[in-house]
Amino acid sequence: MVEMQAKIEEERKALEAKLDMEEEERNKARAELEKREKDLLKAQQEHQLLLEKLSALEKKVIVGGVDLLAKAEEQEKLLEESNNELDERKKKAEQLRRELEEKEQERLDIEEKYTSLQEEAQGKTKKLKKVWTMLMAAKSEMADLQQEHQREIEGLLENIRQLSRELRLQMLIIDNFIPQEYQEMIENYVHWNEDIGEWQLVS
Repeated sequence: MVEMQAKIEEERKALEAKLDMEEEERNKARAELEKREKDLLKAQQEHQLLLEKLSALEKKVIVGGVDLLAKAEEQEKLLEESNNELDERKKKAEQLRRELEEKEQERLDIEEKYTSLQEEAQGKTKKLKKVWTMLMAAKSEMADLQQEHQREIEGLLENIRQLSRELRLQMLIIDNFIPQEYQEMIENYVHWNEDIGEWQLVS
């Protein structure tokens, strides 16, 4: 806007310096410059008014020292992270289940192979016991992991429910205390600065 004002002044000086221009044409050019100057002044005033409104709105979305918009965004991020972690836990539990099935099948194959081979029974008993011990250890580990996973999954689910409740509450507060037009105005003229952790007006 400063550049536009300077350009208008430059054109005004150039107009006054023209000596060969008809008076009617000069008056018409003056009127056009005055109109542009008034339009520029009006735009400056509207811009300043908008900045003041945005500043007031920014103060309104801070309730009890908590930035509701930032809080809602944080809750959405935490909710997504919790869901991703829950998916990873489920994948790990499925992988352990498959490994346990493979060990069980290995034990059955060994038993079937050497049951009919009595002459090799003594030589293979040690290996069979070793596999059996590994199977029991795997089952015990699987049971422990299943219990641990169940507790973690229940904790994650409770965390997700809590985050969902908090997010709905934050959105309810925003929808009830900040008019839709002001919410749209905030979205258009305010952006979140990750580097400093604050909302800033769009320059």
